[in-house]
Amino acid sequence: MKPRRLAAIVALAVVAVGCVSDPSPNRVAEDLINTLATTEEERECMLEVLEGYDVNELGSDADSDNPLNADPANEELDRFQADLEACRAAG
Repeated sequence: MKPRRLAAIVALAVVAVGCVSDPSPNRVAEDLINTLATTEEERECMLEVLEGYDVNELGSDADSDNPLNADPANEELDRFQADLEACRAAG
């Protein structure tokens, strides 16, 4: 799987279940990482990245009509995805 694809899947899953409490967005992201990471180093790196973000709030305003809310939320999602991609590139 290409580095961008796994990172995009994890980022999308976090946003998609952001309002759902069971399973939590964090749990969904952990499960995807544990399932799709190709090396132990990659998995550990991605789990560490995940710990650095509040995935319950990640991108929560990304679909806002107000650019003052949406732009920072989308930038945060882009950073999250880039941080995950860096793990794939390093692994």
